[in-house]
Amino acid sequence: MTSTTNSLRPITTDLNNDTSWLLSIPRPETERTETGRTYYHIVLDPWLASTMAYFPTSWLGWFKRREPAAFLDGAAVDGLVREIEEAAGSTAHADASVDALCICSFGPDHMHYDTLKTFAPSIPVFVTPGPAKFMPRWGHFEHIIPMAAFGKPTWQAAHPGAPLPAWLNLLRSNTLTLNFGIGIVWSHDGIHEAILYYPHGCDVDNDQATWEFLDSSPPLRPLAMMHIAKETYRRDSLITSMLPGIQFWRKAKPTYWLSTGSTALEFSGLFYWGLRDEEHDLDWGLEREKEASKGQANLDRPNLVEKGNGKQFVLA
Repeated sequence: MTSTTNSLRPITTDLNNDTSWLLSIPRPETERTETGRTYYHIVLDPWLASTMAYFPTSWLGWFKRREPAAFLDGAAVDGLVREIEEAAGSTAHADASVDALCICSFGPDHMHYDTLKTFAPSIPVFVTPGPAKFMPRWGHFEHIIPMAAFGKPTWQAAHPGAPLPAWLNLLRSNTLTLNFGIGIVWSHDGIHEAILYYPHGCDVDNDQATWEFLDSSPPLRPLAMMHIAKETYRRDSLITSMLPGIQFWRKAKPTYWLSTGSTALEFSGLFYWGLRDEEHDLDWGLEREKEASKGQANLDRPNLVEKGNGKQFVLA
């Protein structure tokens, strides 16, 4: 396998303090020489152009972030890409731009039309079944590529093919709809490192496909999980929670837990009636875990990374 040495590691950039990210994955050394670029840049679920998202009209439902995104459109994200490439000493940094989009849900905070239309139509877009149904109707993107679901025995069989490089994989790593999961696998130096993107949380007890994926071959090294660290309620019923994130971290054993979608949103409209968010810190979650175990567990503290809007973190 082609080496990606020189100690380069993936860079994550929080684009909006919610669930929008830029993942910059180091290219193999030969590809760096050929392209003049150091990283392959993937944008996850960009919701940037406004703080409000509608489903699909205001009376049916809308929700709102507290603050504007650090990067407001595709051009701003391309500018960030060029900054990263220039800092890495890339010879073609002046022409660098986003390499791919990954849209994981048809929810308006993931498939945000006003944002997505600001990205170049030529960018390949890797999608789950919901966006695969709706996005072609827009007539904007030229290449909309469905991501396959993981199937035993090997995760490599789910590779979506060109134009995604062979050393990088994007696949659906679970079988649930609301608690969807995406596996991003970076292969280098005989190692396969996985980033697990679960912005609505992981149903640890019921989503067997996630654990089959992590136990599949070739062996995966869980590098990071991207999971919420807040509580969401519909009236008095808990929908998503920090506690499954703690359970997910303990079972998957990634090096990092990147907090995603963890800021409280404002909800309104028929579809979102009764919905509310509550923010909590990790100590609160660990105390709830201790109560649930009746104090019998003496467990490690998860390595939760909370950077915030526009901030970067290197997955060392």
